[in-house]
Amino acid sequence: MILKHFERLRFLIIALLFVTIGVALFIKFPLQGDISKALPEDKSTGVLSLYNQFDSSKKLLVLVEGFTPQSLEKANRIKEALSPLHEVESVYFGASDIDPMVREYLSANWYYLSNFNAMRLSKDEVKNKLGSLASKMLSGGAYTQLDTTDPLGLFENPSFMQGAQKDGMMIVPNRGYCVIASVRPSVGNMEGSRALYNEVKAALAPYHEGIVVFSPNFYSVENSVHIQNDVEKITVLTIVMLIGVYFFLLRNKVMLVFSLLTLFLSGLMAIFVVKLIFTDVSILVVAFGAGIATIAEDYLFMLFLNDNYRKKQFNWAVFWGFSATEIGLISLSFINFPLIAQLALFAFASLAIAYVIFAFIFPRLEFYPDESAKKRDLFFDKLATLRRIPPIIFTIVAFLLLLVSIPRLTFDSNFRHLDYQNIPLLKAEKLFEETLGEDKMPIIIQAKSVEELLQNAEILRQRAPESYSIANIALSHSKSLQRSYQIEKYDFTSLRQDLEETSSEAGFRKGMFTNSYISLQKLPPYTLNIKALRNLGCEIIQTNTGVMSLAYIKMDDLRTLSSFDFLIPIDPKSLLSSSASNALKEFKTIFIMGFAFLVTIIIAVTRKRALEALNFLFFPMSVILAMFAISGSYNLMHLFALFLMMVYGIDYGIYLARGELSNSMKAVIYSCLTTFAGFGVLILSDVPAVHSIGEVTIVGIIAIMMLFFQKGES
Repeated sequence: MILKHFERLRFLIIALLFVTIGVALFIKFPLQGDISKALPEDKSTGVLSLYNQFDSSKKLLVLVEGFTPQSLEKANRIKEALSPLHEVESVYFGASDIDPMVREYLSANWYYLSNFNAMRLSKDEVKNKLGSLASKMLSGGAYTQLDTTDPLGLFENPSFMQGAQKDGMMIVPNRGYCVIASVRPSVGNMEGSRALYNEVKAALAPYHEGIVVFSPNFYSVENSVHIQNDVEKITVLTIVMLIGVYFFLLRNKVMLVFSLLTLFLSGLMAIFVVKLIFTDVSILVVAFGAGIATIAEDYLFMLFLNDNYRKKQFNWAVFWGFSATEIGLISLSFINFPLIAQLALFAFASLAIAYVIFAFIFPRLEFYPDESAKKRDLFFDKLATLRRIPPIIFTIVAFLLLLVSIPRLTFDSNFRHLDYQNIPLLKAEKLFEETLGEDKMPIIIQAKSVEELLQNAEILRQRAPESYSIANIALSHSKSLQRSYQIEKYDFTSLRQDLEETSSEAGFRKGMFTNSYISLQKLPPYTLNIKALRNLGCEIIQTNTGVMSLAYIKMDDLRTLSSFDFLIPIDPKSLLSSSASNALKEFKTIFIMGFAFLVTIIIAVTRKRALEALNFLFFPMSVILAMFAISGSYNLMHLFALFLMMVYGIDYGIYLARGELSNSMKAVIYSCLTTFAGFGVLILSDVPAVHSIGEVTIVGIIAIMMLFFQKGES
């Protein structure tokens, strides 16, 4: 008796010490609430990472509804409110907001950047153009500004700003004025995004009515907060339900405390193991961990209810089931999808720690079943008599379900469907995409040098005239020489003479055009200003292989540009879809290999009763796949939960095939009830990734419980 209390006290002290250390580490190194950090790292997501380096992807958009004078005044006040914010780099609303450096660059290179009409004009054509200009100035009382430096309009103004304008102000067509800000933090910078979010919300609080605010940075901030709150809610609810279920089933307060402490300890240590391997660990691991605790508790049920602790026996059935589960989980930890890999590694470590404690330490704590509980086992003895359905029936049903379901399966490759669906932000994003983005999509231009980059951009502009790129506001050295040569060869001397001779006839005073085109007699060389280009929205970024810049093209032009290998289209939806499809292929490979290995283990361990045990693998899998077919689609988290149910079912199959029938049935039913309570709660989550695990678990457990009625040996 004294030894028992000493062992329990020692266990409590050691366990509480480790729990304290684990909690301290958990607080110091919190988990991530941003699910985007847990996406696969492949070529597709690598392209998105490149795109996120551009300032063009770091924007804050504010729509002020309406075009009234009050709306214009409000937009100007919002511009003034955003300008001094630390996380806001610059704010643009109208032409007056153009940076002085940009003005100087455009002014110095105006004749290079403008579209030059080099066709020689005859004297009559000059006279007609001046006559039309004079008539326009005199008709209707409208004021038309006269540009005496280029009265004939040989140089067309360059297009150096994107977006629609009204009276020189940026607008969202048919909606209202638009204030655009460049922000400092990138989308992946959580701390910077949170600081930006707080600053903007505080600055715009007085103007919250009649405006729409959007920035891609807001997704990570708002979604992480919601996911964290959701995980906390789910975790607390799971723990409360499990405590109630455990106490009702075990009716042993002391063992309940020790078992919960074991599960808490194994979970904390498992998180630490995951943190050692992954830099950014998703907080979804915590919600998943509460469910995994129910699987870990299975080992306690199976060992305790079979009286292995009192008999000091090693339960090989539990060991083989545990081994099969661990092999399946560790195989998933190698998949190139950090979220699934983290969950699989967490489950592997958590179950391993819990099994070691329940199998090797708990026997020393002397927890034994109550002798009076044997009377309650009559229920399970009666239940065993209902096991009359031959295993082959379940096998045939599983085969038929697979035959019908597999052709109807549709994979949902949209990773954003796994994240919290932030409806207000999604609506705001869609609004700006439809009005400002029109049918334009971003595309990266790559090159080994700046000169080559400019030449590539010029090729793009030639093939897609409606595109917007660095070629709209900058020239390559070779093209600047061509433009200089064009201007030098043009006979501006004769043109000025024709202007002087015909101006009086058109109604202009003599000498008005004496200095027209005079500055072109000695045109200074073109000067490239990369900082000015950046302020105009066309930055040049240095990479490991050279340089890159961002352009925008019409969707219709994408096919004609597909042959150029220096262009990388940025379509987040298709890129993430490609990444998901690659992850699916990898998952299928691991799934098939793991499936074959698990079947081999079952046959080797259960032998003559292999079919009975294999049904715990085949039948839940077929029912879950049928659910996928009925629901219309499945995602990667569905597949992960399916694999989890398979290895979970193997535990039961091996245990029922090798264990003593009555106690085995009792342990498995207890385990199913706790798992249903623990994992089933996840279906209440608002986060689709967590919800997916919950719905698969519920269907899987129901399928496993149906297998209790398959006929087995007495």
